[in-house]
Amino acid sequence: MPVEVRSPRRDRTVYLLGRDRAGLGGSLKVGDVRRSDLQSLADELLASGLSVGTVSNIFNPVQAFYRRAVDRDELAVNPAEGIDLPNGMSQRPTRIASAAEASALLAALPSEDSQVWATAFYAGLRRGELQALRCCDLDFEASLIRVERGWDQEEGAIEPKSRSGRRTVPMLAVLRRYLEASTQRAGRSGEDLVFGRTPRKAFVASTVDNRAKGSWNAFNVREREDAAAAGREPKQLTAITLHECRHTFASLLIDAGANPKAIQTFMGHSKIQTTFDIYGHLLPGSHDDVRERMDAYLAASDRPHRRAA
Repeated sequence: MPVEVRSPRRDRTVYLLGRDRAGLGGSLKVGDVRRSDLQSLADELLASGLSVGTVSNIFNPVQAFYRRAVDRDELAVNPAEGIDLPNGMSQRPTRIASAAEASALLAALPSEDSQVWATAFYAGLRRGELQALRCCDLDFEASLIRVERGWDQEEGAIEPKSRSGRRTVPMLAVLRRYLEASTQRAGRSGEDLVFGRTPRKAFVASTVDNRAKGSWNAFNVREREDAAAAGREPKQLTAITLHECRHTFASLLIDAGANPKAIQTFMGHSKIQTTFDIYGHLLPGSHDDVRERMDAYLAASDRPHRRAA
């Protein structure tokens, strides 16, 4: 029977698996879809003017569907694996908060809002991963966060974007107190959602964003008034998004000296190249830095030979 994959972009995903190879309509069965069919459609969608991000989002539920089918031994081959998209998704972030700025942004939020933002800042989870995070995914004893699921606005909990999306992230001490407060405040445990509107309903991203912006704007108003009364320059906060908090986490890892492979793992990137493409400019190792380190290393190595001569 024809495949139908429900998603927020249902019309496109149905078209994706409901076309014949001549592009004249008709349908394909689950096992008849080939990688070349999916690659051809990806190329067509990109040629039509859709961004790489949009095309990637169109393919996400299809890739999740086929991964699940292979995992359940319903199919032997995953035709959605290895679809080649340009590297447009790996753009350098334009907004990264410093450690001090992240702390200030969190301090300006009410307690119930600061917890989800702190997890974005200090664990780097994607929005859907934050929405799907359960109490049982938090291992306070081992200080670990297990990322097991994503979240689809129609389907609810879904498989991660890729196999590397299922990962374990260290629970930093600075984050631990936020997570403990979150679970204790709501009295949740087990399969309950950590940040959900209810134990089973995920938070609405736009609502969380708007509340945070409102809190930061209110802080800026008070700060301007206090600064004017004290005759000093105000210290204003610049709003940030949940995804930019994720970039901030990667930046903090780099500042702390984490190696690129660890950063790849904690960020859930399927390829190390993605990590380098997005964050390579933040990694130590500029031309001057490399030259100075190499000169110092070679000079130290050459010193015994000079003494012997």
